[in-house]
Amino acid sequence: MSKNHCYIFNWNQGGWNSIWAPDIRSARKQAREQWADQEQPILTINEKSFKRVTMQEYNRILLTDGFW
Repeated sequence: MSKNHCYIFNWNQGGWNSIWAPDIRSARKQAREQWADQEQPILTINEKSFKRVTMQEYNRILLTDGFW
């Protein structure tokens, strides 16, 4: 069983989100699938922005609401 890791990513329109997956390829796929049901895409994923983060990094991002 693969261990899931936290990946964060940016939206092309601004802002960010996170997803849990075993690897970056799966994270990208899951994010695309999760947001694919938008009738008129308001937000599009910046595929190059995916980054695996530790829980310490994730918590810092939540507290400061900053990405990179």
